[in-house]
This record gives sequence, C-alpha cells and structure tokens, in this order.
Amino acid sequence: DKPGSGETEEKRWIGIVTLNSGNLNVRKGPSLEDEIIGKLPNGTVIPVLEQYSEWVSIPWGSGIAYVAKPYLRIKEAAASGGRKVIVIDPGHGGKDPGAVAHGLKEKDVVLRLGLMVRDELANYDADVHLTRGKDTFIGLSERATFANRLAADLFVSLHCNAGGGKGFESYIYSTAGTATANIQNIIHGEVMAYLKGHGIVDRGKKRANLAVCRETKMPAVLLECLFIDNLRENQLLRDDSFLRGLASAISSGIVKALGFKQKTTKPVEQTKARYRLLTGTFSTREDAEAAAEKLRQMFGWTVYVREE
Repeated sequence: DKPGSGETEEKRWIGIVTLNSGNLNVRKGPSLEDEIIGKLPNGTVIPVLEQYSEWVSIPWGSGIAYVAKPYLRIKEAAASGGRKVIVIDPGHGGKDPGAVAHGLKEKDVVLRLGLMVRDELANYDADVHLTRGKDTFIGLSERATFANRLAADLFVSLHCNAGGGKGFESYIYSTAGTATANIQNIIHGEVMAYLKGHGIVDRGKKRANLAVCRETKMPAVLLECLFIDNLRENQLLRDDSFLRGLASAISSGIVKALGFKQKTTKPVEQTKARYRLLTGTFSTREDAEAAAEKLRQMFGWTVYVREE
C-alpha cells in the first residue's frame, strides 16, 4: 500500500494560520535563527506532523519544515464520520491544454466539470478545494502537495481521454490498498449508472503508476471522462446539461464513499406579522386626545395621538 494513504485510523492534526496581518514564515528548523524557506498566508490549512512547545513540523515539498505554533489554531483533522476535506483536481490548464479534438480542449471541459462538482458538494458537510479554479498551469507534484498540506481525506482528479477509443474508466495507484479500491468502486459505479443512460461504455476500474495518485497521501482516484476525440462523446462534453448530470454522479459517489451528511440548517423563525389600528382623523388635538382616552379606558390599549 502507498504510505500515508489513509488506510488506518491514525489520529491526524491540522493547523490553520491565524494572523492579524502579513504571512507566517516557514523555516528550515525550529528556531528564529533558521533560514526562512517560504511563507503561508492567513487562513492557510496545513497538516501538522509533530508538535513542540513553540514550534510544529509540517510537510514541505519532499521534506519537513517548521512554523511557529502560537500563530496556528490546531485541531484534529476530520475523522471517520466527521467533516471531510475533499480536493477536486481539474487536470491540465494554462499552457497545457491536455487532449484537443474537434475544437474542444480537455483543460476547459474538466475545469467546468470540477466547478460543478464543487457546487454539488456545497450541500454537504465537507470542505471542498480545487487545485485550480481558473485556466492556470499547475505541475503534477504541486497538485499532490496542495492536497497533502490540506490533510485531505480524498483526492479526485478529472480528465478526458483520447486516442481513438470510447467510454469511461477510472484509475487508482498501482499498489493502493483496499480502502482506496472501495472508494474507486463506489464512485465508478455511480458515474456509470449515469453514463449508461447516454450509451457510454464502461472501460473498467484500473490501476496505474500515475503521479497524482502516487504522490498524494490519501486515497486518490483519477477519472477519465469520455474520449474527447470521439465525435459523439465530444458533443456530450460540450453540453452543460450533460456535464451537470456527470458532476452530480461524481458527487454522489464521493458522498456515498465517504459517508458524510447533508448540511443541516436551522429553520428560519417566521416573524409574526404586526398590524397598526388607525381610528380616524380629528380637527383638533383635544378631540383626538379625548377619543384616545376613551379607547384606553374601554379596551386597555396603548394609544398614541400623532399630528399629521
């Protein structure tokens, strides 16, 4: 099994950068004398490896770095049945268009799809992050590092296929464990339940040595959503209605695989309507005051006289 893939119930911690202004320095060692090797803006969520009196160690690139503990709000990472952290990874982007066919670029399709998946998951008790929310280039290792720093519970990478075939397939890392395979089975099944209605063939659940699945430290699934160079499937990938259905199927698979619940909202308390009683208009204030006094005596009301 790939190390750190979330196959065990080991307790994990995350830190949230809490600063009034500026950025939090990331250092090579646990001392103010150690070299600054990076910065974290306010609100950044990072996994915590070890906690010391004044410092914590965090993953940084392929190694470990340190940040000052007083500037972090540290809490336990989402455990089974709790609030989950999901990373949705629209593949390619920027200078890397991915597969291109019939005037359609893979990077554009999967970005639209990723935004739709994020919106679908907004109804559930989960923190959802995108590796890119616009047309920018991000390296494969950067995508994995992003998810690792968030201590994510699941990483889902979105792609389109090409090469003269047709259909849908999903991938996990070559040596991924049972938990990851179970997640793949559930998401794959939900997606195919939707795609079969559109005549899309199932190319199967596969394993491969893919960088984003290999370098992430949590269960990771890569989805190859149709062949962009297949004219019929290309037409489907242009259709926002089809993509919304696909996004809903992917989201449903994620929800079932991780078992999180819909957000609960307190019912809005309806404000009781209030009504004002106007009794009439009088030519003098004395007449108005006399009428008001009668109402006070007869009904016990609070009555005001207002000049208009």
